Amino acid sequence: MVLPNVYFFARAAREPSYLDRSDEDVLTDFAEFLGGPPDLLAPAWSCLRLGLDQLPIDLPERLRRVKLSGRAAAFLPGGATQYLDLLARQVDARLRLLRACGRPPETERETVTAVVEGTAALVDWWKTHRYVQGADGDEPFRWRFVHRSQYQMLRNWCKANVAEPQGVMEKITHAVVERELLTRPIAEKRLAELLAR
Repeated sequence: MVLPNVYFFARAAREPSYLDRSDEDVLTDFAEFLGGPPDLLAPAWSCLRLGLDQLPIDLPERLRRVKLSGRAAAFLPGGATQYLDLLARQVDARLRLLRACGRPPETERETVTAVVEGTAALVDWWKTHRYVQGADGDEPFRWRFVHRSQYQMLRNWCKANVAEPQGVMEKITHAVVERELLTRPIAEKRLAELLAR
């Protein structure tokens, strides 16, 4: 998400009238600058604020098949292929979170599955980017390392749908540890925070 902002401010510094451009126009311009398809790149860059109705389920796979043809694409950190893969992983995490929080559960098993899947989406994305907000980099996973809107979505879903957190806490913790998302001590702490009333 940072690169479109850098592009926007660079264009606006050179051309002050660019400040009046809409977000969609800026994302389209940046996609064209990179030599990529705006219909794929713009929703990917906006994925953290889009719903399932606006994000194609196959967007991550389609992003990975894109070839950026603009000269500027050669200067993307890590290269164009890695950049598109990271963008695809972020979209995938968002889609997984949206599906996990997509409806109220009808059974305890559905509750456990939704919390585990939502947690997995956020932890897996964090394991990809490893952003730790100024910490030393060896810190265990914390919710503050996740984009606030994404954590808040999962937390709000839990508040609305997990009636008895203590009743399902062990099952959720077990599943998170079994999937090797987090170690048991960290899983217990993070899930207690997530499910706190």
